[in-house]
Amino acid sequence: KPTPAPVSPIPGPTPVPTPLPTPLPSAKPTPAPVSPVADPTAPPAPSPTPSPLAKPTPAPVSPVPDPTAPPTPSPTPSPTAKPTPAPTPLPTKAPTPPPTPSPTPLPTLPPTNPGGLQLETNSVVVDRGDATATINVIRKNGFDGPVSVAYTTVADTATADDDYIQQSGTLLFGDGEAIKSIIITLIPNDQVTQEFKITIDNNQGAELLAPRTATVVIVGSDADMVDMEQPAPPVDPDSVDAVDLITGIAAPTNLAWLPDRTMLIGTKGGIVYVASGNTIAQTPFIDISDIVNNRNDRGLLSIACHPDFINKPYVYLLFTYEGTDNLQELQELVGTFAGPDAQGARAGRLVRVTANQATGYRTHVPGSEVILLGKNSIREYFNPFVDLTVDFAEPQGGFVDGEYVQDFINSDSLSHTVGGLEFHPDGSLLVSLGDGASYNRVDPRAWRVMDENSLAGKVLRIDAMTGKGLPSNPYYSQTNDPDANSAKVWQMGIRNSFRITADQDSGLLYLGEVGWTTWEEVNRGGSGANFGWPYYEGSGVLGAYANTPLGQEWKATGAVVTPPILELNHQETGINAIVLGDKLSSTYYGAKFKDALFFNDLGQGTLRFIKFDGAGNVNEVDLFATGAERVVSIQEGPDGLLYYCNVSKNTVGRWERK
Repeated sequence: KPTPAPVSPIPGPTPVPTPLPTPLPSAKPTPAPVSPVADPTAPPAPSPTPSPLAKPTPAPVSPVPDPTAPPTPSPTPSPTAKPTPAPTPLPTKAPTPPPTPSPTPLPTLPPTNPGGLQLETNSVVVDRGDATATINVIRKNGFDGPVSVAYTTVADTATADDDYIQQSGTLLFGDGEAIKSIIITLIPNDQVTQEFKITIDNNQGAELLAPRTATVVIVGSDADMVDMEQPAPPVDPDSVDAVDLITGIAAPTNLAWLPDRTMLIGTKGGIVYVASGNTIAQTPFIDISDIVNNRNDRGLLSIACHPDFINKPYVYLLFTYEGTDNLQELQELVGTFAGPDAQGARAGRLVRVTANQATGYRTHVPGSEVILLGKNSIREYFNPFVDLTVDFAEPQGGFVDGEYVQDFINSDSLSHTVGGLEFHPDGSLLVSLGDGASYNRVDPRAWRVMDENSLAGKVLRIDAMTGKGLPSNPYYSQTNDPDANSAKVWQMGIRNSFRITADQDSGLLYLGEVGWTTWEEVNRGGSGANFGWPYYEGSGVLGAYANTPLGQEWKATGAVVTPPILELNHQETGINAIVLGDKLSSTYYGAKFKDALFFNDLGQGTLRFIKFDGAGNVNEVDLFATGAERVVSIQEGPDGLLYYCNVSKNTVGRWERK
């Protein structure tokens, strides 16, 4: 992160954004067949003299003659006769050169807004005497058109057909419908308090928001009735305003800044835009949307500029890859799980591109793309026709003949894909990768997180120029091969830490770990840290994984787990999915917030901060702002302010003092 320049007062009200040009659709269209265009200036071809016996052939624009009528004799043409006038051609000019290709315009936002689907709460508490448990699925942010989502119950300490009736199905929302209910039949008995899960997935026509998994607690005779109400979201402290600077860009996900403070905006669909103030440049920095899988939580999730940009003008792009650059093949697969932006298995990739000095670094140099990670993230090593989010019978991607494929990044699931990019103070590049497994069910593929030979569920530390592992990494000596997966692994035990930030003083890495059913975590660690997933959630053992044979085998190794520095309980705080922000280096918001670490709740939109004592221990957690629903990136800009990307509202902005 660049060292912030001295902060000047923010000038008056934010100027009205320059109107954006009418964009083209952002979908990956199939080109229509091109017909040859006739030259209107060419002289008409001479017609043969018609025979009085021949049936005249109708011209496309003439009435069709009656085939039963006797033929009309054709008069002998006279050199002075006035011919029947042909359609008057348009006036001609000198040949016009072909038009210069227009720059890629901003993508068109959908004319309708289907919104998103989520569970109304992440926990429901019922009594053993209750006949049913009800949980609602709600539709937010838009209600246009029909949408659907699948649901199922998943056993935990409560078991199907003993404590409740197993149930699964699909909820269909009609145009304008906002809520549907799942009603689960309970089986009365005198057992102790137990719980099971309800999950939603396989969304069609709408976003899948959070929460996606809810815990149903059946309170038995061993416990008093638990408070069924989750806490209300905290009240806005009314100290800052969220000011939108850029609007109308589809699904912005991450930001980076050039040395002159020009902002690069990465979007989920794969286009990186260039912005100065409130103005978007017509020509994007780069457009890789054809090879980015933009489905559910997948997409271009992180971008970064090299910290020594003047000497190394490189921009880094971390995205979910379609697994092929063959665009014709993709188009032929439209309508299948293997088609563009479809839900079959995919893989991840990290690419470095060179910024073009001739354009002020506002575009990339064509052909400068270098694959740093994911060279083998290709369809040869995974099945794109199967949705591995729910199909556990299909083999995992990147695993051949009992071994993990080198330089392959799993994105088997529709979530837990690629994550964040952060430069370490020593100049190396840190890359967080999700476990690539199911986000709401026990998934046997999650065990690879604890294997250093797989890149899934890891933080990698690589050479920013070559993508190779570094000799000081904890598992490098296993092979002494910088291209081996294990040589690149720096930390492990990660579920979905899709946002990370490095402490530029200590070199320690902070991670926002999106939890499963109970806990959200803020983790911190250095080389070799193991954060425990899938055998731990929060600081507690997760029995669904830990009690399996592989879990017991792992436990016997005596592996040391680094506990969270902060864990937040879903039921107690109402939090749904954590989004980690930067550790602020400026005093723009006051001295109190210098060195504070920020994080957001993706569902509630509550932006909080963490303060540390001199020993690095958490000594304060408090509210900074509200209204940050679907803010997926919180970054300190070169002016010392906190900037945000709202992936659902299609806005980029910053928090300003009131």
